[in-house]
Amino acid sequence: MEKSDILALKFSAVHMGFDAPAWETDKQHKNCRHHYKCTFHNPANGKSYTIDFWNNVKNSPVTMLGVLECVALDATSAIGTFENFCGELGYDTDSRKAERMHKACVRERVNLCRLFGCEPDDLYKVSEMVQELSETEAAQ
Repeated sequence: MEKSDILALKFSAVHMGFDAPAWETDKQHKNCRHHYKCTFHNPANGKSYTIDFWNNVKNSPVTMLGVLECVALDATSAIGTFENFCGELGYDTDSRKAERMHKACVRERVNLCRLFGCEPDDLYKVSEMVQELSETEAAQ
């Protein structure tokens, strides 16, 4: 996996409206964000991956690297066990919410591995490269 493989991805983001993120139990207006349907397509293997993405409160521009950085961080958090996931992120191992979050991160891990045609441990390298590319993009 090279940085050029990441930059070769095709990306689209469609604004879906202004609503509360799926993980928010309190759907009050103060918790609402701009919601996007984001699709990554890897022309090298023909695989695609579509996710729901809620932007930050400021509604900064939605970029491929920005969304991919968020997804890669979530995906790498679920490479270990559920107990490790909870320990790393401060969740209670007896929490249903933590279990749902872990399962969502595992789905992201599986989908990113399929998109890139890689093994779970390779996602650490993908995450590092995406972060480096994002920092380079932000500096320009």
